[in-house]
Amino acid sequence: MNDVPYIDDIIFFLGTAVLVAPLCSRLNVSPILGYLVAGVLIGPSVFGIVRVDETTHWLAELGIVFLLFMIGLELSIERLRVMRRYAFGLGLAQVVVSTAVFAGIFTLFGAGPDAAIVIGWALALSSTAFVLQILSERNEVATHTGRASVAVLLLQDLAVVPVLVLIPLLASGERNIIGSLAEAAAGAAIALVAIFIVGRFVLRRLFRLVAATGIPEVFVAATLLAILVTGVVTDLVGLSYALGAFLAGLLMSGTEFRHQIAADIQPFRGLLLGLFFITVGMGVDLRVMASDITLILPLTVALICIKAVIIILLGRLFGMSMEVAFRTGMYLAQGGEFAFVILGLAVSKGLVGSEITNVLIGAVVLSMAATPLLITLSHRGVRLVMEQSDDGIRALRKDAAVLDGHVIIGGYGRVGQTVAAALKQRGIPFIALDMDGNNVALGNRRGDPVYFGDLTRASIMGAAGAQRARALVIALDGASTAERLMQTVREHFAHLHVIARTRDREQARKLENAGARAAVPDTLEASLHIAAHLLRDLGDDADEIERLMTALRRDNYDLLDRLISHPPSRRAAAE
Repeated sequence: MNDVPYIDDIIFFLGTAVLVAPLCSRLNVSPILGYLVAGVLIGPSVFGIVRVDETTHWLAELGIVFLLFMIGLELSIERLRVMRRYAFGLGLAQVVVSTAVFAGIFTLFGAGPDAAIVIGWALALSSTAFVLQILSERNEVATHTGRASVAVLLLQDLAVVPVLVLIPLLASGERNIIGSLAEAAAGAAIALVAIFIVGRFVLRRLFRLVAATGIPEVFVAATLLAILVTGVVTDLVGLSYALGAFLAGLLMSGTEFRHQIAADIQPFRGLLLGLFFITVGMGVDLRVMASDITLILPLTVALICIKAVIIILLGRLFGMSMEVAFRTGMYLAQGGEFAFVILGLAVSKGLVGSEITNVLIGAVVLSMAATPLLITLSHRGVRLVMEQSDDGIRALRKDAAVLDGHVIIGGYGRVGQTVAAALKQRGIPFIALDMDGNNVALGNRRGDPVYFGDLTRASIMGAAGAQRARALVIALDGASTAERLMQTVREHFAHLHVIARTRDREQARKLENAGARAAVPDTLEASLHIAAHLLRDLGDDADEIERLMTALRRDNYDLLDRLISHPPSRRAAAE
């Protein structure tokens, strides 16, 4: 074993990564938090199983390289154009203002101007890996908050590049910073243009040749080659490997191979990013954190509060609703993984002291660990504020007071909007409630009576006039939310006729057992529509198709369930 350098460390790294992910899944906690804790445990400050050296730093850098490659692969000129207002407006303003505020604070506490700028820049960045994972887990990537958060994170990732150029200039004593940055920017721009020109011609042709072989492992090898070669080229011109990986991803984002590349690289990216967070945890010295906890805790609170306030104020300035601005601020209030890269480079160049760096890293780690709690609190805070505001429960109660025999729609998404349109055509009064402020704003623009509120609360149902309503339509996405709403109806408003939209038959049965008059699984309905269109195209009689669809829907799809679970034999079908 000793003949292979670092084999013991590599085994422990991989073993830790294999154990942490399923354990975090079982405990329902973020894997990133698990990687951080695991890194602390196997690192020098606790058990000392793995040492921090060039190998661990190299693995950490690979994690960042693959993260930026995936970001570049997901980014395209079209997507950048759609998000340009938030990316180059809100994102750029957030980085500049946050850097200035944090730099000013650390200057007041005695830091030199160069160190203060670097520290401020490092703290201005948020955790791309942490935020994107939480957005994905909550299915909020496509929401207004999700789109704004992703746009700001993309700009922050791009903002890493100039600070990595700036740090060596500051450390060298260069006073003409602007001129040096301009010179470096010009050289980098020439190199980037060359990479783009060569890459667009070479990479597409390379991958076409590789794809023609039909050998999957060669395709993966070509992807890794493109990442590493581009990284080496950018490193030779004074830029970072990570930037090269980003450019490689950006070059491949506009090709027909984008989705296959993403599928091939995702396991590497996930594993190496996990190793990155393990190395971050290994760099946390618990003894230092314990001795400096009186500095780390206040700094953590200050970091979260200052960034959240800056993002909320800037979000309002850029036209966000208070709800979206507040949630975006809470999502992005933590420190980010690039703070470790920036501060590590600053320490190696002698620009920032190791003592203050340990404190800063401790604060960033704690702020990242607090992110899930912050997001939960942000949702509850928004809910409380909007429901108690003049635009919330009071207005709802006032407008519902004149209604009788109306329909309450829970959720104003695509299903709720369709139901509302049908009711309007028939002149049937209704009130819709949604927990997404964007849907509420959309309904108000259309002139529909849509309000912000949580229907699972009996007080909100009462404010919507549920005691006088005829029916309730549940058009919500979350299964647990729909079940809680049915419990509220059963306990307080049992007279309501409930029609529910569900994802599948299993959820439909639960809601029917809870008292819903009908539960319609949209996946089955979509399947029946597809089958009907297919049979029509194959020449079946329209009346026969309609009778078949009616039979399959009869008895709440029981016949369809039996056919799927126990299909007839070929002989029976032929007879």
